Amino acid sequence: MSARLPPAPAIDPPSAACDGSADAVLAQAARLARERRFDAAVAVLQPCLRRHPDHWPLASALVDLHEAQGAIGKAIEQVTAYVADTPSAAEAWYRLAGLWSRGGRRDAAIPAAQRAVALRPDWPAALNRLGGLLEPDDPAQAETLFARALAADPHSRPARLNLARCLRDRGDPSAAIALLQETVDRAPDDAQARIALAEAQLQAGRFAEGWAGYAWRFGEGGRVPRHPGTEAPVWDGEPLDGRIVMVWLEQGLGDQLQCCRWLPDIAAAGGRIWLQTPRTLRPLLETPGVVERFFDEGETPRGFDLQIPLMSLPHALRRTRRDIPPAPYLTASPERSAACASLLAAADGRLRVGLVHASRPDHPAAARRDCPLAAFEALSDIPGVALYSLQFGEAAAAAARAQSWPLVDLSPVLGDFAQTAAIVRALDLVVTVDTAMAHLCGALGHPVWTLLSTPCDWRWGVGRDDTPWYPSMRLYRQSIRGDWGAPLAAVRHDLARSVAERLAAGA
Repeated sequence: MSARLPPAPAIDPPSAACDGSADAVLAQAARLARERRFDAAVAVLQPCLRRHPDHWPLASALVDLHEAQGAIGKAIEQVTAYVADTPSAAEAWYRLAGLWSRGGRRDAAIPAAQRAVALRPDWPAALNRLGGLLEPDDPAQAETLFARALAADPHSRPARLNLARCLRDRGDPSAAIALLQETVDRAPDDAQARIALAEAQLQAGRFAEGWAGYAWRFGEGGRVPRHPGTEAPVWDGEPLDGRIVMVWLEQGLGDQLQCCRWLPDIAAAGGRIWLQTPRTLRPLLETPGVVERFFDEGETPRGFDLQIPLMSLPHALRRTRRDIPPAPYLTASPERSAACASLLAAADGRLRVGLVHASRPDHPAAARRDCPLAAFEALSDIPGVALYSLQFGEAAAAAARAQSWPLVDLSPVLGDFAQTAAIVRALDLVVTVDTAMAHLCGALGHPVWTLLSTPCDWRWGVGRDDTPWYPSMRLYRQSIRGDWGAPLAAVRHDLARSVAERLAAGA
């Protein structure tokens, strides 16, 4: 059993305190709350609030107590009752919007935030809150609100960061860079602004600046830290003369497939490479032959001389857009590829196209960048095309279930990434959303058409349908947020044209 809180000390009756000063009651409640005696604090506030129902600081303090106890429902009830009696209180509507949002009710939060803005049109906090609530469905209106917030208060950090994000998301990283640079100039240690600036620079192709600023992803004053529990210095790109560089696993599988291209540069600098990587990637990453030892996730080896996180390599190597190591830089086993080709023999001369519609469900961008499997049905009736599901993880079950259109499920034979690479090489083309499969195909130099959401990740740049990262990749971008119809229509058109060209070449 948890220990019972001690009884609150005797205090003057709340009504008496209210007669003198509500500030005294607020101070008493605040002291009790600091002692985590929340019930006692509520008991102090409630009688006074009944005497002064339009006193917002008292009502707000009571809401704070409900929130501190995790009672969001009670907090919402409290503020709802307050605005019913005092509908002109912008602060209360603003607070109600935040509570509804925290409770997962954006539909209720938006009208409350709109009331707050209507009552105080130049209040930056309310403009920012409404903008944040509208942004998923109406980014243009959100951008307007963030711009109004910044005009009302040019020093508003939330307004600057929010507006910069909107600018980047609609494909204007240069404007975002200007705004974020001002923010960093005002607050050089603002890690959130620094990393947002770095990603905008990378999106704009300003790699030298972007990779330098990307170190702020760790905080640490913009310095790349040592791995926990280790003492070896972080490598800064100097000649290695046979020393061992421990390269640490970082971020997702796609990031690792993209950035492993720089591992041979460590060897070229005279270094020996130790690499931490997931087991599913290890057989594939053995193919370049530059890694001396592999370590699993969670292992902390000893005996290396220098260390570096994988995605800090391009900055240590002083790499720019002009000297991205070209693909292909990974290879599939010819023996595995030959064996996998027999799996696809039933295509009977048709164009063999692999499909991936979803990333892992716990990815923070999954809801935005994944495409419903049903949307791919638009590709199923193209003469001369055979479709194969390369879907992995939980979403593979959806692809395996009976469809109203022909789709061969290859998930049972995908295996690790070396096996998947062999299957990819036995296909003619892969069409995929932005997930590890896109990076795998690109690293192999295999034809891949990548479907990109709006907004998309910084690495895909702005506007173009190709990418310096992977010459074998073609990009198909959403023009409207959440609408996969247009990019898939373009894929369908290009697939049909590819079939026609193939037939003409064979005629």
